[in-house]
Amino acid sequence: MAVRDKIIKSDEIQDVFSCNRVMAGPGAGKTYWIVRQISYALKLGVLHATDKIACITYTNKAAQNIEERVGDKCNELYVSTIHSFLYAFVIKPYLHLIADSENFAIEKLDGHDDEIIIGYKILSEILPSNKRFAIQKFKDYSKLKSYISKYHWQSNGQDVLLKSVPQNKTPLRVFGKNDVLAYKQYTWKNYGLLHHDDILYFAFKLIVKYPQITNILSNQFPFVFIDEYQDTNSIQHHIFQCLANAGSYVTIIGDEAQSIYRFAGSDIKNLSSFKSNSLQCFRIEDNRRSTPSLVNFFNMLRPELQQKAIVTEDYGVPTILIGSPVETYLKAKELSNNEEITSLSWSNSTANMLKLKLNADKSKDMLASLLDTSSNHDRARFTFYCINAVENAKLRLMKDAIVYVCKAFNLDKRDIMDKQKAFIILLRILERDSEYRNSSLMDFYNIINGLREKSLPKLQKGKDCQLFSNRYLAFAKDVRYNDEESEHLTIHKAKGLEFNNVILIIEKNDEAVNFLMNADLNAKQDDWRLYYVACSRAKRRLFISIPHLDDTQKNLLKEKYKESIIIAEN
Repeated sequence: MAVRDKIIKSDEIQDVFSCNRVMAGPGAGKTYWIVRQISYALKLGVLHATDKIACITYTNKAAQNIEERVGDKCNELYVSTIHSFLYAFVIKPYLHLIADSENFAIEKLDGHDDEIIIGYKILSEILPSNKRFAIQKFKDYSKLKSYISKYHWQSNGQDVLLKSVPQNKTPLRVFGKNDVLAYKQYTWKNYGLLHHDDILYFAFKLIVKYPQITNILSNQFPFVFIDEYQDTNSIQHHIFQCLANAGSYVTIIGDEAQSIYRFAGSDIKNLSSFKSNSLQCFRIEDNRRSTPSLVNFFNMLRPELQQKAIVTEDYGVPTILIGSPVETYLKAKELSNNEEITSLSWSNSTANMLKLKLNADKSKDMLASLLDTSSNHDRARFTFYCINAVENAKLRLMKDAIVYVCKAFNLDKRDIMDKQKAFIILLRILERDSEYRNSSLMDFYNIINGLREKSLPKLQKGKDCQLFSNRYLAFAKDVRYNDEESEHLTIHKAKGLEFNNVILIIEKNDEAVNFLMNADLNAKQDDWRLYYVACSRAKRRLFISIPHLDDTQKNLLKEKYKESIIIAEN
């Protein structure tokens, strides 16, 4: 028999000596509630000297926010993402127990990384001899990397399986699922390379083989809070369920309509299938974040959840702006009295082009093209890393920038002297920004090549010369950032965050109209939920950017929303 949720307010403290499930829509004050629960548990004084409260968030910024709000007793609180938590408390202390059986070069382990390093050399070593003929002229490594990245570890309860997202087509016909596994095993053995997703694989293997690890974790963390539980996958769900079974008081918080990671294996059902003998179920229906006009709009998008606005001040109804992303962004800025405004886009390329103040188009990924089409692999990777270093430094993401410089110049990021060298090299590149930023990649390459102890070959003719003649900014627009502070983010990176003013960029007319007219937040695909999550990040003002609307579409929207939205005419 299903347990009925008790309706609570976000400022109400509940029993911490039980497992809890809290269902809460956007802006309901989940972070506020979590902070109050943690603060209450800390004040009880029941933690032993080595005990901590664990709080698992989806972003580093959300973790920082919780730590700042809790304040003085942060030494008794560990807040992090799930991957950082598992790496720190399962992988680092215990991976050696299964390193030999998994052929993992543990002596080479140096954190976890998203980079996929496959190229001709690795392909020729992992593919059987009867398949190697197919890689002689193969160049599309960026698509192959994308294909590999769309495989994720999932649990069937007993073991871990490698599964692909739907419609993931290989660009190399002889390379399939088994070869993805072979690639992973090859990099484990030869490089000690641990991808973010591999953390889940090894954590599951360790916990299944050595269940006492769960008991140790439970003793270390008697209270565990997990936000955004709707986006946990089967392995994460299994681990958290094990912690609850071992005696930790586990609290899960989530919202079915904000599930946006199904492509990575997340399962909404984890919210309802979490079990504990002491489980209490709550629901928060208020919205502490957004103005009444915005909450009214969200309620029209999601009729089954009718939130009540706690905020009383209002800045107007959502506005639809028609035009290119740059045009509509500038217009939204003007309508917001030049206040800071955050753009949220589906694609990384669109977010980057807005950062660079370029008109968003669907030109090909030039940065990937650099790796795929260059005839000199060393030159391509060197230039690729330097572009990433510069653009990360421009956004003051210095830690990531230094890592890229170290990769480019073969420096050890763990060595303090090498890190200092990397910093000096980065400064020298940035000092000459005016010489390449609005010029060609060739000019950039000549500058960075001159900083090497041993220069790479100069570009004189051929396809590489033609490729490097393109503008530097054409490559810079495709850099991917681990950035949560920018004014231009992808929707996925904005998860769990909030901003005073938001402009949602929807690049296809029909898609925008379908979302606004017929959004199905229970659909199998994430599409509508992504846009819903983006809209609900706004505290004061919300703008929706659409390239074009014909008269019929405008009339449909006006008929449905009446005075609840404004369509700004050109």
